[in-house]
Amino acid sequence: MPSPIHGPSSTPPITPPSGVPESSADTNGGDALGSPNTTVSPGLATTASPSVAAEDGLSRLNGLVQKDKAKGEKVVDVFGQPSSRTSTSVTYRMNRVVKPGESIYLMVPAELRERPVNFIVLAHRQDPSADTDSDKSDKWDDTPGLSSVQVHAFDQPAGQAWRYWGGSASGAQGAKFAEVSYSPEIENLYEWTKLGHHGVDSGDFSKEPLHVDALRVRSVGEDPVQISEVTLKVAPRPPDMVLEKVFTPGTVLGDPVTGAGRKYGGGQGYGGKFPGALELSGYGSGGTGAAHLPAGWKMVGGRLEIDLPPGKLITHVDIAGGDSHPDGITNSDGGTGTKGWSKLSIGLARASGTTDWFVSSENVPPEGVLGGAPTDGKYVTKPGDKVIVRASSDTTYVMAARVGLLSSASEPPPGEEQKPIEFSQTTKAPKGTWKRFGPFEASAATKVRVAIDGESGNADLYVRKGTQPNTQKYDARSKQDGSHEALEIGLAAGEKLFVAVRGRGAGSNPFEIKVEEIA
Repeated sequence: MPSPIHGPSSTPPITPPSGVPESSADTNGGDALGSPNTTVSPGLATTASPSVAAEDGLSRLNGLVQKDKAKGEKVVDVFGQPSSRTSTSVTYRMNRVVKPGESIYLMVPAELRERPVNFIVLAHRQDPSADTDSDKSDKWDDTPGLSSVQVHAFDQPAGQAWRYWGGSASGAQGAKFAEVSYSPEIENLYEWTKLGHHGVDSGDFSKEPLHVDALRVRSVGEDPVQISEVTLKVAPRPPDMVLEKVFTPGTVLGDPVTGAGRKYGGGQGYGGKFPGALELSGYGSGGTGAAHLPAGWKMVGGRLEIDLPPGKLITHVDIAGGDSHPDGITNSDGGTGTKGWSKLSIGLARASGTTDWFVSSENVPPEGVLGGAPTDGKYVTKPGDKVIVRASSDTTYVMAARVGLLSSASEPPPGEEQKPIEFSQTTKAPKGTWKRFGPFEASAATKVRVAIDGESGNADLYVRKGTQPNTQKYDARSKQDGSHEALEIGLAAGEKLFVAVRGRGAGSNPFEIKVEEIA
């Protein structure tokens, strides 16, 4: 395996019709600072057994690789051992040159597969010695290096399983332009559920949450790209309490897990301004927002510190922020305000004196949510613990901040919160979307009945033991028209059942679902 490296960088520009600019002020142009110093090694998160996750994940990954090779995919490397993990993320660091038309594949550990994709962070560059652009005197790269990061959604139909981000891109398949540089640049492919995603093969677009078991990075440009890091972040566990503050009026962080209802009160649609925001930068005072900090929140040396109550698990930290200059200049995305260069870091500062920087110098978008969770998802907060949020390179304007907390008494088993075997809920499944429930774990050998009941529409019911079902893989499924359907399935002690409902009829397909033991 190549020697791992990790370096800071900037975010690339968007490709104009006639080529790709080699350098310009974009989401986060310029040089970044290195990662914050930390006294905690990232290590492997304690939320799952690495050996079990690796064995299962490698089997899945190898199956995908062999299938894609048979279709003509040029696979040049397969990575099955992560460099580091947190309770909501996995990171691969490498130093791999990927030539045009080639791909590398990466495993997603078991404990992260049942949570939807939230963020992907890519660090890449073009080596100046491999740049074949004949005219290096202008700002356009006529032979660009382009990296397409793709995820394999195992709960999607086979022809739609490989997906790419629906945000701004520089080339085909959502590809991002790699700067010609001696340092890697960092791309944030953020808020997948909000910005949506496309099918690599099918071309369809969706905002349906994705559960993935593998990643691949394709070189789709004309020059090679050098991949330094790929990080996958998934949605957090639902909290039972939050510490939250909105600084910029009109900002809504939305659902703590899905982000549904999220809105921003500043950014590109506001001339690059963030009214009332808390300003993080160097040793600044915090700007307007500093006068409105809640109890237990304070500015110290230009950074935000949030006191944590003891006896809690941290499910996630969300920062709705942005970085653009209110100069009235139209930028490459068509918004107003030159994009900045800010990097954001978030850490858990323990009273013992150690700090776990679980978000480290990540690029701040013009407006968006950055976040993460501690390396150890089972860590219980102690008196004196704090969350620290700090910026570097440029000002980060914090529109809102939230810390999700869960009582340590309700700590879930590794990978997922356990649901009771008795369950009911009324919801909807619009055409082509999935609603997922569980896992439901049997404390002893039992038989479970799963039923849906809807007065209109057409929804299909799927169940599967051990992992999420999809249209190809399930233990049982309904085959009737309408939304009056029921399935029965036996479970051994400790076995987990996953339930999914897929909307097939036009409209919203409302239904009530019930899960109960019958023997």
